[in-house]
Amino acid sequence: MGCDQSKPQPPAKAPQPVAPPARPNLPPQRLNQQPQRPQGPAPDLAPGGASRKFCVPSSKHHLIIGKEGETVKRLSAAHNIQIVVSPPDRPSNVVVIEGAPAAIDATVKELEDILHFDFPEGSLSVYSLEIPGHKVGVVIGKGGMTLRDIERTCRCTVTIPPRDKPGPITLEGTAKACEAGLQKIKATIGEEHVQRVVKGVDDTAAAAPPSAGNLPRINLGKRVSRVLFFPEKLEPEGAYTMQVFLQYLGSAEQTLDICVFTMTNDEIANCILNSHRRGVKVRILTDNDQARSLGSDIEKFVRAGIPCTVDDKPEHMHHKFAVLDNRVLINGSFNWTAQAQSGNDENVMITSEPAFIQAYNAEFENLWRKYHH
Repeated sequence: MGCDQSKPQPPAKAPQPVAPPARPNLPPQRLNQQPQRPQGPAPDLAPGGASRKFCVPSSKHHLIIGKEGETVKRLSAAHNIQIVVSPPDRPSNVVVIEGAPAAIDATVKELEDILHFDFPEGSLSVYSLEIPGHKVGVVIGKGGMTLRDIERTCRCTVTIPPRDKPGPITLEGTAKACEAGLQKIKATIGEEHVQRVVKGVDDTAAAAPPSAGNLPRINLGKRVSRVLFFPEKLEPEGAYTMQVFLQYLGSAEQTLDICVFTMTNDEIANCILNSHRRGVKVRILTDNDQARSLGSDIEKFVRAGIPCTVDDKPEHMHHKFAVLDNRVLINGSFNWTAQAQSGNDENVMITSEPAFIQAYNAEFENLWRKYHH
């Protein structure tokens, strides 16, 4: 039999129109009033949010995250903050917490209780202790009990070198905690067995310069062709990558059109608010879903009187660009979040190339007309 023969079928019904899937969050509308979150009271996202960096040993970061992210999610929801730690493949002692100052303080207190570790205000003290190999086991104790007791009571971390790579024992924490840990180890193995102590600091978080809020604005009339890469680092001119980004973003004098998927970085939000207060005409277009996500800065912008608009389709508004005074374009993979700043591999292009600016300006105007009802 031919393979195209089949059992007779009843006449096909006329196809019925299928409604497109509903957008789960904001309805298609202009954001001309404060949005309400689906559940619970609106969090305090007023201008004045802070971003603080702490030096916390990377060995403790898994406790900050929790099983399947449980701890960081709970703290983020409870205090309306964001916590960013370094990715496993690029360990760093820096932990960034963003939110209202009181919320950051409350989060730090909870984390200190969870970690049994006091967050240093500034530099992380690092003590290296040289002791005889046969005394290392005494510091560890049966089943690690002595080691855990030192960490819990002294509020510092104690790192034991692996057996195949002998080296010093390392204490990390506040100066007070490290000193307490040193005295505890001396009492445990005998002071005479602590052969050498080297005291140092890790000032990774403390050494970061302030944000670009006080840096001089750039003349956007000058030609620029530049690329920035994140996670941030020290750039050739002596500023950190985020400082350079903020310096350009905050240099608009007349107009600032922003079209970005998600915005939760308070340094960037404050830069935009400062431009708005200086009289710059700011317009923001973002994704519907992200506009009401935890930590979004959109409510903050709306309350400040900045026109904000979201898309109205099931797919995402996934652009990440800004046009400054119709003279400079900022564009790239970089979402405007603390995670993108401190953790992700991201890129940003800053250019004054007229053809690019014209194209992106036309795209912004097209989307603004489409969604700004």
